[in-house]
Amino acid sequence: MSGSPEVKYRGVALLKNEGHSVKKCCELLKVSYSGFYDCLNRKPSKRKEQDDHLKAKILSIFGKSKETYGSPRIQKSLQRDGEKVGKDKVAKLMKEEGLRAKCKRTFRPKTTINNPSTMKSARVFKIEESQVTGPNQVWVSDLTYLPTGKGFSYLVTVMDIFNREIKGWDVSDSMEAGNTKKALLEAVKRASGRLKGLVFHSDQGIQYCSSEVRNKLKILKITQSMSRKGNCYDNAFAESFFGTMKNELDKNKFEDLNEVKREIFKYVNWYNRERLHSSLGYLSPMEYKTENRLAA
Repeated sequence: MSGSPEVKYRGVALLKNEGHSVKKCCELLKVSYSGFYDCLNRKPSKRKEQDDHLKAKILSIFGKSKETYGSPRIQKSLQRDGEKVGKDKVAKLMKEEGLRAKCKRTFRPKTTINNPSTMKSARVFKIEESQVTGPNQVWVSDLTYLPTGKGFSYLVTVMDIFNREIKGWDVSDSMEAGNTKKALLEAVKRASGRLKGLVFHSDQGIQYCSSEVRNKLKILKITQSMSRKGNCYDNAFAESFFGTMKNELDKNKFEDLNEVKREIFKYVNWYNRERLHSSLGYLSPMEYKTENRLAA
């Protein structure tokens, strides 16, 4: 067996725990019998103690992030917990533990069915993030699919781009406009009626062009806005959320619609309250909103 004496001594310790003779193991690995006990009783260095302490915290944060946080977000999480440590150090410790964040999936199937009629009542709008200075100014909405053992389920979300908060969502086994309206109404409820000047942005999917959704927006005095036809970048915030969500969900396929609802409920709650966003200064959506409310 190759490796440093320290590595071999750790191997002896593992074999000892399994009931093997320490003396025979030391002979087999060609290390000192007395050296093994010296190593066993040796007090670890202060640096090793610090590293082990950080590794335990890193493992906990990595697990809570569903194995999606890389060294920058983990470093920020550690700082929030009072640890003074740099990104390079965190990256080194993660590498030693074999921790590597999941990569985002790039494939996204088409869920938009364009309305053949011209949407004259909705203006084409390109979101400029710098123009959004507070909550309930611009909401973005989109739809994606999630496979189950009984067919596809469809998730509609409504996001406030000010703090990336998911304000409303709905899951169903169809792409009907009624589901989009449900997500919208949930978002309206969470906004507590503060809707003056609000823009509701989406792609040109048939759900958003439906009279059911258009009439509800009109009643609520919310300005409807749509991306240019075939231009996904005009609705990049919603698209990006789905990419992040599918990467961070615990599973890729669900048993049925009820399981999808349970998992989305848990994920959205975690996403809004705990997930750190680099674009928000490594705060969660709710923390960012609270901080900006206090600063106002």
